[in-house]
Amino acid sequence: MSDETYQLLIDFQTLLVGAVGFLGVILTLIANARLSRKAEKDSLEQRRLSVVAAVTAELTLFRATFDRLSEHADEDTEWVVVPRMELRHFEAVTDEIGLLGPDLCKDVLNAILAIEEINSIFAIEALESTEYNFRVDPETLELAADRMQYNGEVIDRALAGLSISHSAKR
Repeated sequence: MSDETYQLLIDFQTLLVGAVGFLGVILTLIANARLSRKAEKDSLEQRRLSVVAAVTAELTLFRATFDRLSEHADEDTEWVVVPRMELRHFEAVTDEIGLLGPDLCKDVLNAILAIEEINSIFAIEALESTEYNFRVDPETLELAADRMQYNGEVIDRALAGLSISHSAKR
């Protein structure tokens, strides 16, 4: 190294150290911002998967209930006890239902409305009701069974979308 270069480095050493330090700070900020965005994206995905799991569990339960009740619609009985269809898990994730995206959100909300429709039929037509169930006559169960067949298809569409959503984003 020549004397001129050495003297130039000595004269501007403070500037060079400041520039290197400033470059290090900028690179650190860029890396932290990237890591923060990735962590937020991962957190949103975890929340979305939690919504998918809760809604899938609830809809699967009600779909099975529809199937069981439909099987009893042809039985010759005086009355049938039907459970109230309360949406427990769905209410816990209602605020985050938008994480599912517009199409899947619409399918899930239609399925929830289908469940509430069946519950309303039983509530209106019940011979007797308790906190946990309804006692209905066979005609009411037969009427509800026709709606449960259609509404079951609405639930199936939502469950199919939830299944695709769950497996596609993993």
